[in-house]
Amino acid sequence: MEGTQGFKDRAGHQWIVSINGMQFKKLKEICNFDCMWMTTDSEKYMKSMEDVELVQSILYNLCGAQHPEVSFDAFCAEIYGDVLEEASDALQRAVINFSPRREMRPVYIAALEEQNKRIRERAAEAMANISEMMDQQLQQQLQQQNTLGTSSSSSVESPESIQTG
Repeated sequence: MEGTQGFKDRAGHQWIVSINGMQFKKLKEICNFDCMWMTTDSEKYMKSMEDVELVQSILYNLCGAQHPEVSFDAFCAEIYGDVLEEASDALQRAVINFSPRREMRPVYIAALEEQNKRIRERAAEAMANISEMMDQQLQQQLQQQNTLGTSSSSSVESPESIQTG
């Protein structure tokens, strides 16, 4: 956990995530994000880390000057999926390293690992629910198509029943 934390975006840019006192203040003002929520309000901190747009904004405010040619929109376009997870982990390590109480860092790391585990469990549960809902919708659509196919074929009159005049 010591030292710098970094990640590489999908365009190949290497980003270093670190937090100093001025950046801490900037994050509070611009992003309405307090690094100390990790220690004072872990639920709020955890919800913040699940907000993709907020995490991207925090990361860009911390790292954007490293590659001034990369706009905020271009940065966000390259930070998703596995890269977003790696960047979020780097951000969380930077928050821990910013913590003023060195002796508490192992506690924060353990809490962070537990939070990340819960986030992954909730994500897996959400994906399972989405998959189940999609299966149900597909079954309903198939049933509707079968019902329409059956009712339309049974409502067609047979040639014998059509009277000619």
